[in-house]
Parts: sequence; C-alpha cells; structure tokens
Amino acid sequence: MGKPSHNPGRGKKFDQIFYDVESVDGDDEAGRKTTIKKVVIDLYLQKKLSQKASEGPAETTAAGILAVCDETGDTEFGTDINAVIAGIRSKLDSAFRIAWEKWLVVTVNPVRAYGKDGGGGLELTWKEVQRGKTVTGDVLMRSYNLHAEWFNRWQIEPWPDQVRGEDGRIVATIPASPENEKALERFVQQINELRKRLAALVAPGEIEQTLAAIAAGPITALIGAKNSPGS
Repeated sequence: MGKPSHNPGRGKKFDQIFYDVESVDGDDEAGRKTTIKKVVIDLYLQKKLSQKASEGPAETTAAGILAVCDETGDTEFGTDINAVIAGIRSKLDSAFRIAWEKWLVVTVNPVRAYGKDGGGGLELTWKEVQRGKTVTGDVLMRSYNLHAEWFNRWQIEPWPDQVRGEDGRIVATIPASPENEKALERFVQQINELRKRLAALVAPGEIEQTLAAIAAGPITALIGAKNSPGS
C-alpha cells in the first residue's frame, strides 16, 4: 500500500489492486504469445457531502470506499471493502468476458519416410478448439489438454495463422458446425478410396507399367484410366 494521495472528486487514494486479463503480445506467429495483462483498479476513501448552500456548511452524508477502473470506466461504492472489490470485479468480468465458440483447426502435413531411402504421403487431421475474441480485439484459442495437470487443463494460446506452405503443409480454421464435421469425414473417406487406387498402381505386376507410364503423363490420368470401364 502506497502513501495516500488525494484526487478531486474521488477522495483519498489508499490502495491499488489488479484484475488479470488474457491478451496477446507479438506481431508474427513465431513471436506471439499469450500474456496476462494487469488492469488497474484504484481504491479511494471518499466522503459524500451535502452541497446545498441554504443548509450552511457542507455536511458528510455518506462515507465509504470507491473503486475505480479508468480503463473501462467502471466504479463501485460501498462501506464494506470486500463487497466493493467483489462488485467492481463482477463489472470487469462482464466487460472482459470472452464468448467462446467451437472451431476446428484442420492440418495437412507431408509425411516423410524417415529411416527409408524414399517415400511420401500426407496426413490430414483436425482438432476441436474454442475461439474467442477479447475486448481489445485479440483472438485466442482455448483447447483442452488431457495430459496437463488436472487443475490447469484448459490452455489458451494465440489464434493460429492460416498456412499454405510450398511443401504442402496446410493449416486452416473453420467453424465446428455439424455440416463441416460431416464434410471432413466424407473427405477422409475419399482420401482412403484414393489411397487404395494409388496402392493398386504399384501392386505386383503393375508397378513397372505404372512407373513407365508416369513419364508420359500425370498420375491422375493413370488413376482415371485404371478405373474406366473395360480397364
């Protein structure tokens, strides 16, 4: 507690407390991180006086504690300090409340053949997260981590950037609607069907013919020809 100071209209400031708010620091994806922003709440000892000149000198009509948050403009007055602090915190809860919505982070990663002489492929995955925007405009991602300590399993991070990498890496975000989830499931089914068709092209008795044909045209033409009537 610092030395009391007087503020006209508010009274004597006797303390300062803080309200924690999630925010994001940094500009690019590599440098961004979530931090705790400290929102200041000033506490004043205040007397409310009668100002009617006809009644003579001003008299104290009420005395108590005034809590002020200049950042939001919220105030709370009362005689019980615990009730005043609870009241101002409740108002800040409303001001800084984040409305979380369900979203999906869809990722495509190239599969590398580690420990082999060659190979390739892709991995498509998605994860349900929650998306929220702070009062300052920062967009956050909240996800549940089963492997974290039981009291701290909700993890909050900056919202991931959209990625379209030259190596085929993709990061895309979409709302977690039933329609989008069903469409992703259908997409996986089609990927699996395509995988079977590709595997058939390198099956015993087919692989040499396939490798020779690739030099003459794209592999999509081979897939189409392999599945055409009479093939």
